[in-house]
Amino acid sequence: AGSVRVEWQRYAEQAVLTAGLAAEVPAPDGGDWRHRLSWSSFVREIAVARRCSDQAAGKEIYLAVALVRTHTRTLSLLQAGVLPLWNAKVLIEECVGCDPAVAAAVEVELAELACQLTPGRIRTAVRKIELRLDADAAAARSAKAATARGVRFYADADDQATMVLSGPALPLVQFYDAVTASARAARAAGDPRGLDALRFDLAV
Repeated sequence: AGSVRVEWQRYAEQAVLTAGLAAEVPAPDGGDWRHRLSWSSFVREIAVARRCSDQAAGKEIYLAVALVRTHTRTLSLLQAGVLPLWNAKVLIEECVGCDPAVAAAVEVELAELACQLTPGRIRTAVRKIELRLDADAAAARSAKAATARGVRFYADADDQATMVLSGPALPLVQFYDAVTASARAARAAGDPRGLDALRFDLAV
């Protein structure tokens, strides 16, 4: 547990350093090609240091800057080793695109509570704050999210695999309920397979 808390504190320390370096690099937006080249070079250096892709490095830079500039209470809790790192990242990511007043309210109302909440409950709490303070933006985000759909496939060991469907909740709930009802009916009719095995076979 102690080593995990040290990792949270180390991340906070690195975030402060990264945000400080980012402030010294010319912003690529609206700048000439030299500014874009300088920013790309900075992102590449972070990627090499963290041993990750340029895209992942860009995200880490964004999170670091947001943490230092906007989420000061969250930063303090990380530095104290009391806020789980993943919870902090979820809190920051959920504030992307929010009005500054929403982000400020999240810090006041949610930063300390996030030490004990699950990531899912943090997301829900941030959305409630946004809905209360900026209902139009919340509605716009929901409408945009409703258009997103995805299927991801992961190969596992021993000839197993995992497939993840993501998208609007309503059709996924309807699909899950329908498969579950059919699986329960098969079990009631004497099928010896387990409920999850039946859900899988019916879905496939």
